[in-house]
Amino acid sequence: MKIKLSDGTDIFFITHGAEQEIVGDKLIEKPTMLFLHGGPGLADHNLYVPFWSSFKDIAQVVFLDFRGHGKSAGWQQEDKFNLRTWAADVKDFCDKLGITKPIVVGFSFGGWVALEYVISYPEHPGALILCNTEAHIDVEKRAQAYGAKAKRKGYSDADAARVAETVRRLGDGSMSSKDTARVYIETCAPLFSENPGGPEEEAIWALCKQNHLAWEVFDRDEQFKFDHRPNLHKIHVPVLSIAGELDVEHPASCAREMCAAMVNAQVEQVVLKGVGDPVDHDDPDGAANAVRNFIMGLT
Repeated sequence: MKIKLSDGTDIFFITHGAEQEIVGDKLIEKPTMLFLHGGPGLADHNLYVPFWSSFKDIAQVVFLDFRGHGKSAGWQQEDKFNLRTWAADVKDFCDKLGITKPIVVGFSFGGWVALEYVISYPEHPGALILCNTEAHIDVEKRAQAYGAKAKRKGYSDADAARVAETVRRLGDGSMSSKDTARVYIETCAPLFSENPGGPEEEAIWALCKQNHLAWEVFDRDEQFKFDHRPNLHKIHVPVLSIAGELDVEHPASCAREMCAAMVNAQVEQVVLKGVGDPVDHDDPDGAANAVRNFIMGLT
């Protein structure tokens, strides 16, 4: 399905589960969970449906493709490939559909958008779930995490050092944004998970439509420059943060720093042991239990 935002841009979305459900002789009202996908320019909703749709028994789960992503329009809108616009789109999307007090789930890049959204519109969401994400990218922590994991995975010392240095170059602006997507996919992506996926996961990835222009613009202008930390005190809705102990892309220490700065919110932080990125791939039961307990605790 598609809906037009206020500026006329078509946004694609799908829903799993109903807002209301009859159980026995009772009408049960369920909250809306709005899922914001990761991978700026590289992924869309398809990657996340298998796991996150499983919560349709306790919430109406809505997946959208950001402007310039997947089946949504706006693929050439370079001036709108930024966190401020994507966050405004989230509010506009909800308002157009009459979604009130959503439980907004932000995964990785989607978490950065979710934070921009809740900081900009603090009264709009009902709750926030942040998964494999942080309030700003600490390039050095990320580089050290990648280097350590490469060594743990059997890379030579020299190769592990090259991985760490590549991560630094991805973040310091010394590499052309036209090259970073390829380098990122080749160097970083293989080290995300503790248990890399097989053909089934590759098939899901193949469903995602990539917009390298969105990647290049965001990578050049904002990806390593945004910093939500000074504004985290504005958040006052319940927050769940799920991090992987061994996540190299979004180190758990950065998630802890983010949570500690949310001084006016009730924050639950879960760090799953022995887990990388995404947490729902490396420990689906642990991630599912954390999400279910959080949502059930809201009602």
